[in-house]
Amino acid sequence: MPCTSPRRMKMRFPPLMPSTSALAGTGRLFSRQSINDELGLLAALIGTLFIVWGRPIADPIASIAVATVIAYNGVKLFIENLSFLLGRSPGPEFLAQVERVARSVPGVLGVHDLRAEYIGPETVHAGMHIEVRRGLPIEEADRIAEEVEQRVHEGIPSGYCFIHVDPVGKGGNIHVHD
Repeated sequence: MPCTSPRRMKMRFPPLMPSTSALAGTGRLFSRQSINDELGLLAALIGTLFIVWGRPIADPIASIAVATVIAYNGVKLFIENLSFLLGRSPGPEFLAQVERVARSVPGVLGVHDLRAEYIGPETVHAGMHIEVRRGLPIEEADRIAEEVEQRVHEGIPSGYCFIHVDPVGKGGNIHVHD
């Protein structure tokens, strides 16, 4: 009986953005957060002082200043993460490397529908269909999928991968699922 059940595996992937250290990135994040908090606090303090001094117009001006800081940070955060929200691909070189590793496993006759996307700075989700001989016992197809998993895991830096096993019919035709 041919195997068409999906297979999940863990993989390591290269980071999207090379960084000198995660700690430095975290430090910059906290520094930016602190500066933004201080700017908002400063605007609120100035607005309060002007109200105490008899200038009530300062309250809405201070509110606008605080809202501007919040809006600026929101837009900046959105722009920084837009590629993750849209599912940015790690690129053709990466996909070719995954395909090469999968095809190197004996019993894999082909790879198709290979897709990958970043879901964070260093996390990639990927999926692929591997083709095996039609009529191959499910145990053998499972062994092949496990070997693909092992080789991809060893050869490629982490995320998740979905592997679907497809039987290939006579003449290389892939079985179409109804």
